[in-house]
Amino acid sequence: MNDKQILFNDLQNSFFFEGSDWVNILKQREGRLPFLFEVKHVQGIYTERPWDDPEAYLNAYFMEWKRCKPQLAKLFAERNKCYATTEMTAQIGYFFEALFWMNGLPARPGIWNEIFSTLSIKPLNGKERLQYLLKQPGLFVSFIQLDELIEEMHKKWKAKSVERL
Repeated sequence: MNDKQILFNDLQNSFFFEGSDWVNILKQREGRLPFLFEVKHVQGIYTERPWDDPEAYLNAYFMEWKRCKPQLAKLFAERNKCYATTEMTAQIGYFFEALFWMNGLPARPGIWNEIFSTLSIKPLNGKERLQYLLKQPGLFVSFIQLDELIEEMHKKWKAKSVERL
């Protein structure tokens, strides 16, 4: 099995890929789909590999979260569960990207549970917290948890950036 086939298998996670209700809605939202770089890499279409030099991508990710967070909070406040869950699913996908790219790896949502402990940069109790998000993406408390995870990883990324200087 070649590297691209392994990566393709590692991408397979039913939460993100297999017949989820949110997929068609997600395709209608603005912005790119989660795991686009990994999928294009597997298909041999796109050569950009954010995990090799993630700084610009991660900085853009954290800025985008600050822009998206109030909009997502508004969806929850309006009790728009369908769109809140859809957007949460996308944001959880982007979080997986950031988590793996920060560690110099392509996102691997299909096997994240098995390799989480090997990541050098990860949130405290991250495995349990991510499992909760994947089980309950449509809850407001999940939105709060995701925000806390993102803030924690942002701090870790800043600390790592300072170490590189």
